[in-house]
Amino acid sequence: MKRCQLYFLPFAVLLCVCAGCATGRKTEDHNVFVLEDSESGQKVSDKWEDIPERVKGDYDKLTIDADVVIPEIFAEGLGAIYNGEMVIFKEGDLKGLIFQEEDIKEEDLLDMDHDVIGSYTDQYYAFEDGSSISFGGPYLQYATPLAIHMANCIREDLEDPFYNMTVFSQAEDIAALSRQEAADAVQTLFGELDIAVSSIYECYALDKDTLREQERAVDVDGNVVEEWKKDEWRADDEGYLFKFHQEISGARIEDMQRLGGETVMEITYGADGFIKIYLANVYRVKEQKDEERLLTPEEITEVLEKEYYMLIDASPLEVQTMSLCYCPVVAGIDQLEFRPVWKMDCVERNDVIGEWKRQLFYDAATGKEIL
Repeated sequence: MKRCQLYFLPFAVLLCVCAGCATGRKTEDHNVFVLEDSESGQKVSDKWEDIPERVKGDYDKLTIDADVVIPEIFAEGLGAIYNGEMVIFKEGDLKGLIFQEEDIKEEDLLDMDHDVIGSYTDQYYAFEDGSSISFGGPYLQYATPLAIHMANCIREDLEDPFYNMTVFSQAEDIAALSRQEAADAVQTLFGELDIAVSSIYECYALDKDTLREQERAVDVDGNVVEEWKKDEWRADDEGYLFKFHQEISGARIEDMQRLGGETVMEITYGADGFIKIYLANVYRVKEQKDEERLLTPEEITEVLEKEYYMLIDASPLEVQTMSLCYCPVVAGIDQLEFRPVWKMDCVERNDVIGEWKRQLFYDAATGKEIL
């Protein structure tokens, strides 16, 4: 095996300065975050004093040419571990907030299963105005008839040849209400549901002219169906599409699509209120339970090298980004633990298939891969 040589470039650690960081202070001579409420008594390794901004290495089939991203909360090499749970959407929490019981026109119940919470009942209600809601377990979906038409205008998948999110403004306001007014209404909803979200989010203005230009209604075979298009796009059809994520003290929570599916937090809001709500696999973080020393980029790179060497038929892999985040792991029945994790954004290559993106996750304290 050809051993790699690691090149740690002489730059300061790239710190993600995010709103809502945990209690701490900045040292006078270093732009690092020092936890003041640490009870672990652990001595932080000296290796965390000169963390590089970029790591390079060359193995047999493993290439590392990666930016190193470390949220400020981890800058001293310690990571807190938290208890938590998956948010369960119940009728009592939604009635009166999103819908009124007297507006229900049709209803249906469906028994479902989930990897974390087990069995639950999905409830579906259709309303007199043509809108509908489906909720139960970790899912909440609400949509008005306008949302269906908007779905024909918005293409969010980067792999879609018709991807078009760049045409919707992330700076301008629509005529009916300001971006901030819409954001306040959405944040109020999250507050009522007791769901914490990051203060940093994506917001796209869905104006009538762009919606009209981008509308592309297709059937299941991908054929354009002109008669499915909206007859007219008016100013009162406009809205804002919000995309949120969750974090702990500035460190993003990455679900890895393991615990029952991908986390989704998308809400469309207009002058008449909510147009669409889609929340799935959302988390609620509770109390801190422990704190552990974290592996440095060099240490976690050595772990990856050893594991990749054992994979005889492995395709060539290039690590492009190494970042610290939080991930939920199952800690018991209906119990989750949020642990610091090294996330590696990679590109894997194969002579037959070509190349594709892949993510690897390693527990930042133990070095064990999270599958």
